[in-house]
Amino acid sequence: MSSHIERLTTALSHGYRIERELGRGGMALVYLAEDLRHARKVALKVLRPDLAAAMGAERFLREIQIAAKLTHPNILPLFDSGRVAVPDTSGTSVDHLYYTMPYLMGESLRDRMRREKQLPVDEAVRIAGEIAGALGYAHAQGVVHRDVKPENVLFQSGHAVVADFGIARAMSEADGERLTRTGLSVGTPAYMSPEQATADRDVDARSDIYALACVLYEMLTGDPPFLASTAQAMLVRKAVEPAPSVSVVRPTVPPHVGAAIAKALARVPGDRFATAEEFAAALHRPEAPGGTNDRTSIAVLPFANLSADPENEYFSDGITEEIINAVAAIHGLRVTARTSAFQFKGKDDDVRDIGHRLGVGTVLEGSVRKAGNRVRVTAQLIDVAGGFHLWSERFDRDLEDIFAVQDEIAAAIARRLETQFRPAVSPRHRAGTQSSGAAGPSTTRKPDPAAYDAYLRGRYHRRQMFSGGDAIEQAIAGYREAIEIDPGFAPAYGALAELHVVLSIGFGTKPSGELLPEAKEAAERALALDPNLAEAHLARGLVAMYHEWDYPAAKKGIDRAIALNPSFVDAHFWAEFYYTYVERDQEQAVAANRRAVELDPLDLNISSRTTQVQIIFGQLDEAIQRLEEILRMDPQHMVSHLELADAYGRRGDAEKALAAAERALALSGGQSIAAFGMAIAIPGAGVGKRDRARELLDELRRRAESEYVSPFWLATGHAAVGEMDRAFEYLAQAQRDRDPNLLYITAVPRQIGWREDPRYKQILREMGLGHLVDRGRA
Repeated sequence: MSSHIERLTTALSHGYRIERELGRGGMALVYLAEDLRHARKVALKVLRPDLAAAMGAERFLREIQIAAKLTHPNILPLFDSGRVAVPDTSGTSVDHLYYTMPYLMGESLRDRMRREKQLPVDEAVRIAGEIAGALGYAHAQGVVHRDVKPENVLFQSGHAVVADFGIARAMSEADGERLTRTGLSVGTPAYMSPEQATADRDVDARSDIYALACVLYEMLTGDPPFLASTAQAMLVRKAVEPAPSVSVVRPTVPPHVGAAIAKALARVPGDRFATAEEFAAALHRPEAPGGTNDRTSIAVLPFANLSADPENEYFSDGITEEIINAVAAIHGLRVTARTSAFQFKGKDDDVRDIGHRLGVGTVLEGSVRKAGNRVRVTAQLIDVAGGFHLWSERFDRDLEDIFAVQDEIAAAIARRLETQFRPAVSPRHRAGTQSSGAAGPSTTRKPDPAAYDAYLRGRYHRRQMFSGGDAIEQAIAGYREAIEIDPGFAPAYGALAELHVVLSIGFGTKPSGELLPEAKEAAERALALDPNLAEAHLARGLVAMYHEWDYPAAKKGIDRAIALNPSFVDAHFWAEFYYTYVERDQEQAVAANRRAVELDPLDLNISSRTTQVQIIFGQLDEAIQRLEEILRMDPQHMVSHLELADAYGRRGDAEKALAAAERALALSGGQSIAAFGMAIAIPGAGVGKRDRARELLDELRRRAESEYVSPFWLATGHAAVGEMDRAFEYLAQAQRDRDPNLLYITAVPRQIGWREDPRYKQILREMGLGHLVDRGRA
């Protein structure tokens, strides 16, 4: 027993005998003690002396006395409290404040959440309901907790009990300057309400409701709703950003639960539930129409093609995307991305169900009819909660006026929704317009209608590129035709740059030395024509990251794209890659991915990236759980099978890794990328599986004789079968070729074995990634 415990035991010998330390936090030490008077085990909490001095003994004991009067089955009772003088090592007596409560042998909610990253929905809602019951009772007695968090929720016979009522209240009443010197603040940033973050002493029950919503959000998704690199940055995000939708991160959460959480997380207290009981009730039943749906969010559904020629579908799809871009320019409006909205193309789903699945309060739908040089566009804005029309209009125009129609629709939406929106729509990041630059008034430039038509055809085929056929060639042809007709049409250059980047990084069908210089040229031409084109900034940044290894320029391009268009999903998507592979910063990577998922909730290629980040940073169980959820929704999602194989392989689960990898290979139709992914999963599954890895390597080498195969893939295949010298020969070739896949060198499983080779760190330094070596992140 330590000398401090001995001195404390002596000081408390009139009533308690300390047995051992249970834990320690920033505020107090916790001991297991025996209550001598009642012959029972208790948890005895002793506050830090400097904190006790800052709060003041009388204030602390007064607040504890108030909290001790709370008697509720979901509140951990307070048995006793007091002040005792304990001599320090010099013999000087120092006042210690303490309180006691029942000793529970079970775990805290934090312990359970470490064990189960995401709790079952029903279980999470049950726990939140029990916490709400405790808070509602305390609020009725005039007691606000002020520090609701998983650490303060314990379990007794399987039921949640809330601990530490009164402590945060005593801290909030303390001398602010003296409390600051202790290094502590009232509340915990991840769960603190915006008003509490401003040091408002008059917070009420709605602050606890906000904190409880944060806890429930974390139980369901595995993370609090707001993440940031510092506590201050997190509090700023809470003050200025709307809370992300829980259903975006975990689509299986029922709409009424997501809606209740969204209301409880409102930035303004008056927009939240008035009582904890109301919050609990909303979690257990769907909200009545008009209840919690937020009109500050919208999904633009695919406009139906009513033209006589079905080939004009590209035009209606293109107009839909342009309207999405126009609406995204409305200040304060959250717009669902194209991929998620287009999930409902050709379907007859009820608009209210669509709104709930996408987490939006309003939906825009319509149709396009094109005949010669004339076009008719109809549009109707629908309230999700009630299913009624807010606005509808028909536009008959010449084709050259289609851009004005897009702006008219966006302006009408702005007028019909909340008054905070500006009815004027900015022309930034519009395919049909160009701005004169950041300074001065923006001007618009209408492209040639035939060029615009070719551009829309190219973009339509770009969306089909993963379906095979000649979609890639058709997309390139459309963009080049648009440029030939109208050499000043910046978006066509930007789209061509983006396509070349994706072909180089995602497909690996041609050497990057052919594709990425073309991408760079097209991006720079687009930026020369329109310095405010977000797509071109992103494409230029990706060339810098994957081909030039100029990482400051890469970040500048990505950040500029996001600044120009905060709703640009692709920019947030690629920002995650930057933070994952260039910085190895998991927190920033998760935040970027979360924003992309929030904007495009139904795109599994985006949401599955969350699991890839978890795999790379070692959170294998959480990744496997999420991947299994994705595959229950879409059993044919090849990438998820591939990632599952990787996760199982890193965990050493041989049979499951091999089964998932074989399934991915079958679904891919034998694509090289799937064979590569399977090859790296197998070594982690066990040495006995290397024969299969050898077969896959041989297959990749045969393909390399007749088609382009990334040297990085071949290097990984050789490393997988233990041929390290051959692996580094191919890695050297990947360096010479500036193979974009080389950026992923640090993400390959450790079982591959090349991290122990000194040549590995040398490659990183030559790629400009020496900072990862120096920081121990390689």
